[in-house]
Amino acid sequence: MKKGLVLLYILLSLALTAGAEGFGVGVNYGLINNFKMFDAASTEAGTMLQVSYSYHFNDLYTAALEVGFIMDNNVLGSAAGTPYVETGSYLNIDHLFYLKRTEKIASYLSVGTGLMAVTGWWKTGAGLVNNATYVFADLNVGAGADIKIGNGICNLALNIPGLGHELYHRSNVAYILSLGYKQPF
Repeated sequence: MKKGLVLLYILLSLALTAGAEGFGVGVNYGLINNFKMFDAASTEAGTMLQVSYSYHFNDLYTAALEVGFIMDNNVLGSAAGTPYVETGSYLNIDHLFYLKRTEKIASYLSVGTGLMAVTGWWKTGAGLVNNATYVFADLNVGAGADIKIGNGICNLALNIPGLGHELYHRSNVAYILSLGYKQPF
């Protein structure tokens, strides 16, 4: 355990030292459509909250480590009966390839790999009862734009999470439209 913590400390120290002039953190909030990952009875829409750590390599490429949480709209809202609801979480390494940069706007395409977990719940009057949890490695693709505002960056993104899963199960493709803020250091 101690060796793993020491290795993690060394890797993070090297990454932060190497990227001291070009790293940043970000927060995105978004809406997801078709969050019916495993059950057709769950709601089609939901929300997403994501925190990211990015390292700016050059004007053409940025890597980002993203941690996010997704839930369908019935998790917090009231619904009749005992509905089936879903929550999800992911850990991605995203690669952003910038297409065109102006002084204020930088558009990009993104490709990433990561782990995704989706949990199904029965919502009852007493709370949520776990029904099933699925964990899988998958691909994500997307596009977006970074808009410079003062010292920070406003981010608008469209992402397709779990692309391989959706193609394999022949389900409707889910997409996330998000708005966020990045603070470079």
